Order: sequence, then structure tokens, then C-alpha cells
Amino acid sequence: MDTEFYDRRARRQFWLVIELQSLSLAEMDEDRMARKGKVIWVPKGAFAMPVLPESLKIDPLLLGLLHSIAFLELSDDDTVDPDWAVEAMEHVGYYLLRLTPKQVEQTQKQLDRIAAHAKKKKMPKEFIELVQIFLTGCGVWDEDEE
Repeated sequence: MDTEFYDRRARRQFWLVIELQSLSLAEMDEDRMARKGKVIWVPKGAFAMPVLPESLKIDPLLLGLLHSIAFLELSDDDTVDPDWAVEAMEHVGYYLLRLTPKQVEQTQKQLDRIAAHAKKKKMPKEFIELVQIFLTGCGVWDEDEE
């Protein structure tokens, strides 16, 4: 068996996990990160939502959608053209209007769990705000009706 292949594969998987957690590889101390598992936020043009734990019990489709919207909304203008981002997000809002009242309520509960987790983990303020207003911003949820 080629142990070098498996070592390379393990290293590639490790780096993929680190990238998914929105870490700057140039800024991280690999050994310390591997031991402590902390997330370090560094400024960059493209926003990548961190991987959220399965224990939050969030629908994977919602996570994928939220990740995409966070990228479009929170990345800088040099990374994502703002006009195209707005157009894409308007289409998302249009489709979300098709949710039933029960689906809207369930989605909002999941977003509330994400926001609480994000606050606890000290994720970027802009991301937390996006999660908190997600359905309202899409025209689906009216906070005054609660």
C-alpha cells in the first residue's frame, strides 16, 4: 500500500477543512490550530460562511442557500459584482415566497439557532445580522406579525 498517497490525501483533507472554516492559511499556526481547533477571522475579499456543526440540526439545503447568500452579500465589490449579486438574491427571495407558513416558521427557528451559535462563536457581526434578517430581507417574514 502506498502510504505516501494516504499521507497526501490526509493533508489535503485537513487543508480543505481549514479552508471551509474560512481561515487564512497564510495567517494560521498549523500546529496550534490542529490542537485547539479555533477559528481565526482575517480580512479578505470573499466571505465564506464557516461550517456549522450537525448538532444544530439545520436543514442542509438551508445551509447551502445561506452560504451562497452570505457570499453574495458579504463579499467585497471587487470579488462579487454588486448588481449581479442583488439580482441573484432577488431571485432567491422570489422562490422563498413559495414557502408555506409552516416552512417559513421552521426556517426562522433554524435561522435563530444559527444566529445564537454564531454569536456564541464570535462570528463576524455582519454574518450574524444577515442571518437574523434573512427571511425579512427576502420579503418572506414580517417581524411585526410575530
